[in-house]
Amino acid sequence: MLTVKDLVAGYSNMPAIHGISFEVKQGQIVALLGSNGAGKTTTLRAITNVIRPDSGSVTYKGKSLAGVPSYKMVELGISMIPEGRHLFPKMSVLDNLMMGAYSVKDKSLIQEKLETVYEIFPRLAERKRQLAGTMSGGE
Repeated sequence: MLTVKDLVAGYSNMPAIHGISFEVKQGQIVALLGSNGAGKTTTLRAITNVIRPDSGSVTYKGKSLAGVPSYKMVELGISMIPEGRHLFPKMSVLDNLMMGAYSVKDKSLIQEKLETVYEIFPRLAERKRQLAGTMSGGE
C-alpha cells in the first residue's frame, strides 16, 4: 500500500534521514519510533511532501507521490497529525474537528464520524462551541 525506498531528506543540504526503507501493507498498523532528533518527523514530512526528499521514492497503491501537493495527499487519505496543541485556537472545537473532514462529500458520513469522536471524547461534545484555544491541555 505505502512503500518508502531509500529515502534521503533533510534541511539546508543536511540530510536528517539516510536511505530509510519500509512498507506498510493494507490493514497494518506501523509505528515509527526513535529518540528526539532521530528523523521521525523528517521522514513523515518527506513522505507527505511537506519537504522535498533529496532522493529515494515514496509510492502509495503503486503510484509515485513525488510532487503530489498536500491537498491531494489528504484526498488520498494521507496526512500528519501534529504533536502538541496545534489547533486553530480562534475556531471552535467543532470547526477544528470539521477541518479533518473538509474533503469528505458525504454529510451523513461526517455526522457519523463526529458522533464516534464524541462517544470516545464526550468532553468535546460538551465543548463543541468553545474556542479551541481556551481548552486546557487535558481537554
